[in-house]
Amino acid sequence: DPNAKKRVSTVSGSVFDVYLTQSDHTYRLYTFPRTTIQCPYPKDINHTETTMTASGFEGTVRLALHNNCTTGHGKHCFLASGLPSPMPTSPDFQHYLDAQSHVQLTGGRVAWSASSSSSSSMEISLQYEFTQIQPSKSTSPPPMLLLLPHHVSAGGLDSGEQIPGSHRSMIGPQIPLVGSEIRMTLPMPDNMWGDQRPLKDAKVVMEGLEHDKDYDLMYQWKKGVGDPYNAGKLNARLGRLALIANQLNQSDVTESFLDKLEEYQGLWLTGKSPNPLVYDSDMGGIVSCGCTFDSCEGKCTPHCANAGKDQTKNCPTLGPGAFSAGFDFGNGYYNDHHFHYGYHLYATAVLARFRPKFIEKYKKAISLLVRDVANPNPDDKHFPMFRHMDFYIGHSWAGGVFRSFANGRNQESTSEAVNCWYAIALLGDAMGDKALYEVGMTLLATEVHGARTYWQNINGTSPYDPVFAANGVTGILWSNLAQFQTWFGLFTWAVNGIQMLPFTPISEYLIQPAWVKQQIKGFYKACSQSAPCKSDGWSPLVCMALAMIDQDQALRCTRALPKKSFSDQTAEGNGNSLTNTLHFIMSRP
Repeated sequence: DPNAKKRVSTVSGSVFDVYLTQSDHTYRLYTFPRTTIQCPYPKDINHTETTMTASGFEGTVRLALHNNCTTGHGKHCFLASGLPSPMPTSPDFQHYLDAQSHVQLTGGRVAWSASSSSSSSMEISLQYEFTQIQPSKSTSPPPMLLLLPHHVSAGGLDSGEQIPGSHRSMIGPQIPLVGSEIRMTLPMPDNMWGDQRPLKDAKVVMEGLEHDKDYDLMYQWKKGVGDPYNAGKLNARLGRLALIANQLNQSDVTESFLDKLEEYQGLWLTGKSPNPLVYDSDMGGIVSCGCTFDSCEGKCTPHCANAGKDQTKNCPTLGPGAFSAGFDFGNGYYNDHHFHYGYHLYATAVLARFRPKFIEKYKKAISLLVRDVANPNPDDKHFPMFRHMDFYIGHSWAGGVFRSFANGRNQESTSEAVNCWYAIALLGDAMGDKALYEVGMTLLATEVHGARTYWQNINGTSPYDPVFAANGVTGILWSNLAQFQTWFGLFTWAVNGIQMLPFTPISEYLIQPAWVKQQIKGFYKACSQSAPCKSDGWSPLVCMALAMIDQDQALRCTRALPKKSFSDQTAEGNGNSLTNTLHFIMSRP
């Protein structure tokens, strides 16, 4: 029809169905008040953009996904691809969509109860504020919420009235619920410090400590010449050694480690590192200034070439472009702050336990680091609340602010995120700060539950489609994409290992034995066949993971490792030690 391109469909009402052929999605469009919409006929069969207009309209428009597999012909609905059959959308679902369409969320808060360190579980509640766009005689608040798999497995369905039907999302079904909150019950860990449980054989751990008792950092790290991520890992390594030496009643060794740690951690808390941490007033956060490392090819003392009295006026991490965005692993652009500062906070928590005068001296600086990654105060004008944690989605996001990606936000290493929240809980415990302890425990329990749900993909329980779930592990999870890879490669050993490091007492709370049993064969094989896995210090992770299911075999695995596996000049070995590895193995319940 040559006149078809000139046609305009005109419809009036307050509820409209919008069907997108390519995606097979049907949306329900609501307008308050009623209106007339004009929808032009597509210009041609390949035309993908149509503009709907409602001239002179003033009011509220709401759009709700009604069915994301309307006919079953969308690419994501094809059963031949290995995806599960789309879950049906019940007629009742449309009824509830219409009935709740006028109930609009206006805000929310997170509430938690973790008042006792001896409790075996904690309650976390996502509480939503809402209003009515216009009063309705047929229904009243509360609103409709969509529960994700981690909500459901934590008891979230008891929060309200479940509605028949659901959507299928990338991370599993979304279950509709009428209610004003999502209540979850999550388990809490025990043996937080790692010394509340007797060792199976303390002599084995003493073998490691005898090897490590004189350990010290390389010159550049003693002086703070480097990036905060690796500096934090090394300081946390010292802190871990101090805790283990204390458990073994080696007081002289303990004090030696604490003396070193107090000096090295103090550099970062006082701004005396050649790569100082500075406050960024634009984004409200603590960022590293950046160190242009120079050792004159080994001919001069390692130093930051950009260091000096005017250094903070010329921080390479804060410059424009990709070069600055990649400096210090993107710290200046808020990349991975909870990874970086988690290690520093762990080292600081150890000092808080044994050296309270140190903590009192640097209390303000410590507070700044905590507030950067885990600020719970909505009235704090200097830092955003919970910079990384997404309480609804159930885990943190690690990506910074340099650029937006087509697939949204992302996070790779859940275990390093867990390490940060663990460190904050330990810090609160050591300082006798109940509020800080509860914040740390809330973040910790949330992250662990999310990691177990969306990263540790155990056969038969994964929310992902069978094709992806067969990998057994998620490397990077994006808003719109799950990948079996890391930022530094597609290696099987890396994808598994990045979800485990660093091994500390909290690892038994994060890592599920059933998941290790499923993954260990492939992890071991991939690492044994990879020179980088062995040379960069990743192989001890295989032994430590093995300890979750076979303590004796894990010990044999560790004793077969070359000592260079724990070198502080390697990418992963720098944050670990032989003592820590043997302690983890000997402390299995």
